[in-house]
Amino acid sequence: MELIEEKNGKLFAPFAYLETVPDLSLLHDMHVIDLHCANITNIEIDNFPNLERLRFSNSGIKSCKITNCPNLQVIEASGSKLENAEFINLPNLRALCLSYTELPEVSGDFPSLEVLNLHFCAINNQTFENLNAPNLLALDVSGTYIDNPSQFIFKYSKLERLKIIDYQDRCIKPSTIIELNLNELSRHSSLRRIFCGFCKVTCDEIAQQTKIDTIVLEYPTWNEGSNQKNLIENQNICVLIINANKYNYNVYEYNKYPNFDQQDFPSWVEPTRLLYGPWGIPKNDRIDQSSRPVNLKTPLISIKFDHTKTLNYMMGSVFGAALGDTLGCTTEFHNTNYARFALDCPLDITWSQMLQNDMNSIFRRGSPTDDSEQMVLLMRAIGSCDGSQEKALLNFAKNMRIWMQEGIIEHKQEFCFDCGASTRAAVSHPNYLKNPIGAAKEIWDPDLCGNGSVMRIAPIGCYYFWDDEKVIDNAIKFGQCTHYDVRCVVCTIVISLLIAKSIQKNVGFYTKEINVDEIIDLAIQRSGKYAQRYLDVFDQYLRATNFEALDLSGRRTGFVMRATGAAVLCFRRGYDYSTAINEIIRWAGDADSNAAVVGAVIGATVGLNGIPKEILKRMFDCNWVWKEFVGICVEMGITIPPSIFDSWCYE
Repeated sequence: MELIEEKNGKLFAPFAYLETVPDLSLLHDMHVIDLHCANITNIEIDNFPNLERLRFSNSGIKSCKITNCPNLQVIEASGSKLENAEFINLPNLRALCLSYTELPEVSGDFPSLEVLNLHFCAINNQTFENLNAPNLLALDVSGTYIDNPSQFIFKYSKLERLKIIDYQDRCIKPSTIIELNLNELSRHSSLRRIFCGFCKVTCDEIAQQTKIDTIVLEYPTWNEGSNQKNLIENQNICVLIINANKYNYNVYEYNKYPNFDQQDFPSWVEPTRLLYGPWGIPKNDRIDQSSRPVNLKTPLISIKFDHTKTLNYMMGSVFGAALGDTLGCTTEFHNTNYARFALDCPLDITWSQMLQNDMNSIFRRGSPTDDSEQMVLLMRAIGSCDGSQEKALLNFAKNMRIWMQEGIIEHKQEFCFDCGASTRAAVSHPNYLKNPIGAAKEIWDPDLCGNGSVMRIAPIGCYYFWDDEKVIDNAIKFGQCTHYDVRCVVCTIVISLLIAKSIQKNVGFYTKEINVDEIIDLAIQRSGKYAQRYLDVFDQYLRATNFEALDLSGRRTGFVMRATGAAVLCFRRGYDYSTAINEIIRWAGDADSNAAVVGAVIGATVGLNGIPKEILKRMFDCNWVWKEFVGICVEMGITIPPSIFDSWCYE
């Protein structure tokens, strides 16, 4: 059957995004079936002896019946239109995600289930009367009608992590005030982490020998005899309490930070990773070999550089940006205090949706955000420009207009999931398709200095990386086509040159130490006379000696100086990829964009080989990014090997 692939002795059916799905009865022998965003309304799967992984997230499926699959380990159905589901005789199911569906109940016997996500389902306390999962480790019932976890939590004696947060700013359902009796929960035999919001708390007699080590409470009230002091003064538990007052949307009080970076992975992380695949590569994300362009000849690069080594560092920048963007999704526009509690394991692919919320749930699990989508559109524009900068700019303008109106069409988004204010204003300008830079200049607002241009700039540092003048010129123009502000121009030049110089140095073309301050001075000088107005700002952010000076944390809008300053500081400190991304994402704020910029710079320094493979290979859109990355390499005459993701995405 077309699209079926055999990899490592397993059969994959990667049918994501398909308009027409084959008869599922023909997939009886599959090990992996992926129906993500597929055009299908119901499924019945019975007695598929080999099936290990099944996904139909964000699909049109309203009804499912999955029975007698002895080897099935994971079902990922988040964001589907599911209204009723039947799960029978799935003895080895370890992870089940039904978040953001219309399911009113879930029942059955799940002897091996370890991770259950029912976030924003229509369930209530009675659901758990008929849900047996003796090995359950992690449970998310946020945004549901559940109002008292004590009524069912002791049924799951191995449970370690509970998330139950109501969202009172949503009008989808009536708000629920959660009764959180920490006196009772502290006597649970294994419960370690509690994340709870809009709750009435009882905490005056917490068990001294409790297993709980971390509690996060959002906007709590206190039952008689209990108060915030009871928790904050408990030095055996790391406590974060988030309140609001008439001056601040969020006020954070905590007793001490947990030290998750230095701990082993909790037992629930490994089964959670199953939700991230491997799912294989969908047809829409593969290069059409029949129309693949012929490599151009660029004598300079053919003579001067080792293509394999060059690709490693170019890919490090592009994929470092995409992965940073993906991993920063959970803590976007949060406070650093929240991030240091919420990311309760070492750096991992699960960070992308560690705690689902209204901010990150629109982006699909393991996929990057609008930052990387714009980066891909930029590579697509360059890859079809025949070496003409003017054509590439107009291509990019056209790509951006389509994206803003319809999202990523090949991924069936139907609309743009997110778009910054400056970008939206520029791309909406009636003259944008003819003169994108002129349009951006007309709508330019000095009070808006977002990071939309710098978060997508990684390909510009890679493209003709050996030619500083070309890199600078492209950085200016491909930044100004949405962000005309001179501070944005300086930052796109700085980041592009740091990437280009790192690649030059790594492939032996540039032998000196990279002088960051010289690059900053050059960027200011090349950005025109108006840059002189902001010398103090450039010094504050681009020459910062600590992350506190960058003011990264909080719910404020993105600011180009913060993202750029974070990347420059990580570069100055010589951080490896994991250290840099961990640092930046735990500062929260505009975490995905900040991590995209940091990932681009540090990725160019350490190369693809320096990015953790075990994390990167679970980013679902890897081959989609690769597909457009090939285009800029072809434009430079770089010989392209087969995609590494043809193996990675199946491991």
